[in-house]
Amino acid sequence: MTPEQRNADLLGAILVVLAVLWIIPYLPAITDATIKSLDQLQTEMKNK
Repeated sequence: MTPEQRNADLLGAILVVLAVLWIIPYLPAITDATIKSLDQLQTEMKNK
């Protein structure tokens, strides 16, 4: 493994960690919205 490859891997890992940290505060809202839209879909299916 060359130092360049190691640096690229490290950078990739850091970017993944930053992305996860950035998205964590929004996760409850995202899951809530997903559950609501799934419920809505189920209700629409039952009504048809």
